[in-house]
Amino acid sequence: MRNFQVPPVLSLLAVLLLSVSLLASSADAQQVPEVASWIRVSDDSTHFVRDDSGTRFHPMGFNYDHDADGRLIEDYWHIEWDRVENDFRDMQALGATVVRVHLQFGRFMKSVTEASEPELEQLRRLLKLAEETQLTLDLTGLGCYHKKDVPGWYDAMSTVDRWKAQQAFWEAIASTCKDSSSVFCYDLMNEPVIGGETPSTDWLGPAFGGKHFVQFVARSTEGRSRPEVARDWIEQMVNAVRKHDSRHMITVGLVDWSLDRPGLTSGFVPKQVTEKLNFLAVHIYPKTGTVDEALETLKGFQIGKPVIVEETFPLACSLDELESFMDRSGADCQGWLSFFWGKMPAEYAADNSIAAAVISQWLSRFSARIISTAARAAVVPEAEAFPVVQSYAEYSAKHADGITAFTIDQSAWADDVRRLPIGVFDSGIGGLTVQEAIFSLDAFHNDTYAPGPDGRKDFETERFIYFGDQANMPYGNYPSVQRQDFLKELILKDAAFLLGTRYWPASNSEKPRFDKPPVKALVIACNTATAWGLEELRQLVEAWKIPVFVVGVVEAGARGVAEVLDSDDRPRTVAVLATVGTCGSNAYPKAIGRTAGLAGKRIPVVVQQGCVGLAGAIENDPAFMTALGKDTSGAVAYQGPSVGHRFAALETELMDVYGFEPSGLLGDEKLPETLRLNSVENYIRYDVATLVKNHKASGQVRAIDTVVLGCTHFPLVRQEILQAFARLRLYEKDGMRPFESLISESITIVDPAELTAKELFREMARRKAFRAADDASFADRDLFFMSVANAKCTEARFNPDGSLERDYKYSRQPGHLELEDTICVPMELTLLPSSSVNLIRSKLPEVWKRLAP
Repeated sequence: MRNFQVPPVLSLLAVLLLSVSLLASSADAQQVPEVASWIRVSDDSTHFVRDDSGTRFHPMGFNYDHDADGRLIEDYWHIEWDRVENDFRDMQALGATVVRVHLQFGRFMKSVTEASEPELEQLRRLLKLAEETQLTLDLTGLGCYHKKDVPGWYDAMSTVDRWKAQQAFWEAIASTCKDSSSVFCYDLMNEPVIGGETPSTDWLGPAFGGKHFVQFVARSTEGRSRPEVARDWIEQMVNAVRKHDSRHMITVGLVDWSLDRPGLTSGFVPKQVTEKLNFLAVHIYPKTGTVDEALETLKGFQIGKPVIVEETFPLACSLDELESFMDRSGADCQGWLSFFWGKMPAEYAADNSIAAAVISQWLSRFSARIISTAARAAVVPEAEAFPVVQSYAEYSAKHADGITAFTIDQSAWADDVRRLPIGVFDSGIGGLTVQEAIFSLDAFHNDTYAPGPDGRKDFETERFIYFGDQANMPYGNYPSVQRQDFLKELILKDAAFLLGTRYWPASNSEKPRFDKPPVKALVIACNTATAWGLEELRQLVEAWKIPVFVVGVVEAGARGVAEVLDSDDRPRTVAVLATVGTCGSNAYPKAIGRTAGLAGKRIPVVVQQGCVGLAGAIENDPAFMTALGKDTSGAVAYQGPSVGHRFAALETELMDVYGFEPSGLLGDEKLPETLRLNSVENYIRYDVATLVKNHKASGQVRAIDTVVLGCTHFPLVRQEILQAFARLRLYEKDGMRPFESLISESITIVDPAELTAKELFREMARRKAFRAADDASFADRDLFFMSVANAKCTEARFNPDGSLERDYKYSRQPGHLELEDTICVPMELTLLPSSSVNLIRSKLPEVWKRLAP
């Protein structure tokens, strides 16, 4: 544990290091579960699991060792409990699963045998707070960090008597905490050491930053070996705990120089003293240029039990070096704890010092890591894949050569993967808005990767393959008919197509070709696909053991919200326009809550509108639009908003509020059941009016001032959405404006596309995955593909225009991977509706140059 004053080696350059995304994609589509079960070591002694479910548990979080003024928790938890509560909620928002709390011997023990009841009562409050905030506690005891708080009688004791007092301490703590599932572990002491043949003059090591972190459990060996003394002390402390608590895990916080190496050693040699411990906890602070040495040290603690790095921070190295240490540790480390000193990343902005900038950046980076890791571990049972992933992995293993549809050849990444293109996919053409943002991005320096434009497109050396699953869109409808698992299978198929080499030259081709390059990264340019399939896709990529990373779009939208929120604690209301499927997952409210908390800003009220048919209308899907003048009872049944619709009911008493344009409305207004929307503008008016009406009905009084375009199709109609809000704000009835106070005069639009492009760049930079400027060895142009119905599939049912029949499309079950009812073909303009072609030509110029050269 360290009271950090960042040293001069962290130069101004450190402040300019690239920040990684505030949230990892997988995390934010899932919530960390409540602390309802105890944590234990897995049966094979390699990691941690939740006792009731077998879910893998990663201890990741913070040392809560002192506040910004250097005070220890016992200095303020009686008089400033609200501060403790706020700090725990902040650490929860940062994604922590474990908080390490340091308990002082002198505060808890009134005498050799009597504990302080007021302190134990505060400890009980802390256990309850941990439960409320869904955190677990690493309770580190016997602290003597402030010498003034160490009782004189304690220092005057012999080794034997001092150990007895320490046993009494642990009996008091264990008897207080034995029934609480919010305890992760007991850490017997922070950084204990054994003295040598010559007795130490003090029980405490030298002070660092005004605190004593190292403590002697024996000031001399007294004729025994140092590991023998350490082993005896551990056994006595463990016995004291086990007298009252047989269940919670026990460890000791070891300095990194505990290994049996020539020179300095603590005496707590892992192989010789840790038999009674459940796992090992080591404190490692890599120094500049010594990442390899730090990794070797970490390996020295591998004795057949899980290991966590209980303390780490970029104290003497750069942020990138510390992240490299963490990335390269692999299975050698099962968890990481850094530090939280009562401030969120954004709160350091007021301090213009280099130290504050480094702490802020590290806190953001580390929090992104722990949120992602905790969320993935929380939802995936140990040794068990998601069912749809497991079946897909088994299917692809049977077709490992990549010849069969939607399978891959895992050897395709054996050579330099930097040569490969980047894959982007969506349920249709909506993801082209993300592709446009990627093509257009100039937000970084191409040579140094530092933030700031340099007049060059950031991805100028890269090539891309875009895929739109046009035949199976819209994705947002699958969850509403309870076909979530089939939707997830579609998402995995999309990725497998991009990762494979197989495609059909045309819809009427006799056989597929196999000369499409695989990709080195995947961008899910679809909000619904990110919300429902991000974790599954990442798990499948991991099962395939291929060097490919995945970037999702939902987290980017949430970060965009956090960026526009004020830091003055002013209440805000954010509206999310998305598909029914995305809204049903609650991905955006969860992600916005986390990113706002991470940024130290007040979490806004989030209202959602699941838009039925707007994406389809934008793409001129006949289920939602029909050409004017045609028979309204056409072959494709209308699926948009209508009277009595389960998810999108037209309310006849609100027709004036909707304000539909007559030219975009079919049917007879005197017969409301015949009405159907037939213009993109009317779909937008319906969704905006329904959103604001529901906001008003909920009793909320705050005006909507930020709108997230939570579907990649929606940026194509950005202006029309703003106009619909402006129209409704000024809507009058009986001389009143019933919605004026609920819609801000100025609305901020958050489009996740550019933020997704930035996240992709950062991840590429971190992995050093950019293709060399002079490397033209693989792809010399960008490629675009789409899916079409496979007319040769006898099991499928089709509409007269050749598309999949709706009832067939939404009745399919997962698990029939051999059924190729859609095929992937090059995207030709003639295959797209004319309205879609016009949208691309007019609003996506960079895409248009490449799609229609």
